[in-house]
Amino acid sequence: MITRSAIIFFIVLFGLPVVIVGQGLNGQMGYEGPDPSTRINTDADKSIIHVTSRIPNLRFDSNRGILKVVKLSSGDWDVLVSPGTHIFKIVADDYESLVLPPFNYQKLKLYEIRVSPKIFPQKFGTTSGRGSLYVDTDPSGSKLVLPDMEGEWTTPKHFKSIRAGIWTLIFTHENYDTLITEIMVNKDSVVHPPPFKLSPSFGAIAVRSSAAAQIFIDGLLATVGQNYVTQTKRGSHDVVLRKNHYDDYQVTVEVGRGDTAVVDAELVPKFGFFEFTGLDGATIWLDSRLIGGIGQVEADTGMHRIRITHPRIGDQTKMYSIAKAQTTTVRASDFEEVGILNISTDVLADISIDGKIIGQNAATQNVMPGNHVIDINHPSLGRKSMEASIYPGQRSNMFISMRPVRSTAYWLMLLPGANQLYKKQTTRGYLYAGAFAVSAGASAYFLLDYLKKKNDYDAASAGYRNATLNAETAKYREQIESLYDGINTDAKMRNTSLIAAGAVYVLSFVDALIFPPEFGYRGDKTSGINVGLNSIGDGIKFEFSMGL
Repeated sequence: MITRSAIIFFIVLFGLPVVIVGQGLNGQMGYEGPDPSTRINTDADKSIIHVTSRIPNLRFDSNRGILKVVKLSSGDWDVLVSPGTHIFKIVADDYESLVLPPFNYQKLKLYEIRVSPKIFPQKFGTTSGRGSLYVDTDPSGSKLVLPDMEGEWTTPKHFKSIRAGIWTLIFTHENYDTLITEIMVNKDSVVHPPPFKLSPSFGAIAVRSSAAAQIFIDGLLATVGQNYVTQTKRGSHDVVLRKNHYDDYQVTVEVGRGDTAVVDAELVPKFGFFEFTGLDGATIWLDSRLIGGIGQVEADTGMHRIRITHPRIGDQTKMYSIAKAQTTTVRASDFEEVGILNISTDVLADISIDGKIIGQNAATQNVMPGNHVIDINHPSLGRKSMEASIYPGQRSNMFISMRPVRSTAYWLMLLPGANQLYKKQTTRGYLYAGAFAVSAGASAYFLLDYLKKKNDYDAASAGYRNATLNAETAKYREQIESLYDGINTDAKMRNTSLIAAGAVYVLSFVDALIFPPEFGYRGDKTSGINVGLNSIGDGIKFEFSMGL
């Protein structure tokens, strides 16, 4: 017959907590000790009680309090108490509390206490005879030991012939509590109870995360993902989810026997989001990074530069701020709609808007609403400028002619060299203008000098006629002769200068008739601006004459 010590051996062998059922009995704990240990206690102010047991999850208490409990390994604890007399209490799930007698625990000492479950003995009546017993467990596949019978079996098990009496059944199964129960087998009876349900000794933790992350259980990396389920021991467990650019998610969960602790983790990003709406077809830069078109983009918190290029917006940049885990919306309406400016000219010349060259001869440009300076530069025709007012969503058509106006050129023929200078024939223009100015100026000078000398000549002649003395007569005669020669010289030079001025005038006039401008006259087309009142389409035409 198997003794009580053998039953304890089986329980210790399987190393699982014991639950006694049937007839309302709970498991009981036995102990040995406290005995002095060979280990050395180096803490001068404390006494250490070293507890070993195959019963898991022991809890300790004392009438004088516990200083600290250190779990060395599974079934191995160091309990630190203050020196003195303690009534030590040990508690475990599904067991009656074990209270030790008062004992004086001394400082610098270490004591050993060994705790084990108690097993009830078999009970058989005096009636001889045999019956049949069929047992099973939920789950099946449990190990079965009958302390009063040699052997070990696996459920389900049918004992076709077994002695009548009360039998103790010990069921063990991995990850389940050991179950000890009693059952009565009567003579000539068949006993077939329902399956004995075992209680799980483990629970589970189920993690569901809003984003894939590293999942740590009690400081150890369990997996990287968004969903995770793991079996774990009962008790408290620390769960941490960690992901780059997100705040760590930390929680402590309590796992009970057979329970699943669910962790729903909402990871909070350290960054925010930009969302772009109404910007189909746009090219978008976030700071210096090209991010493409519409959608949602992550960005660090703080201020950011958003640059948009779009047919209706042009190329614009704005500053936006973003907060942690918040979404900042960038809308097309945040940006002012540009105008469209079409510029053309009648010669191949550089076209500039606000000092920036955009093309030659003809160019189309999206420009911000407001006033803009348009420049046309030609190497021989020079530079012309005008100002245009541009409005949101409107098309403005501008034609600027660099060629001279025919009528203006004809009127300028009356002034030597002016026609040529107007037509950008600068060499001949300056030559005619200079020659005419010199000859006309000379004519004026000699004419004035002639008139002055003529007056002096007339005065000298009157004096000569009225003179009474020979000396006065001689004086006036000399003056008259001198002035006469000067008058004749001035008259000749005046006439020569007038002839020269007339010749220059005629040459300039003939030159203006014979030699047209290098690029021709402007013709019927005049400079001006067409401003569209609709976003794309015809509009009101405002004429700005660029001619003289």
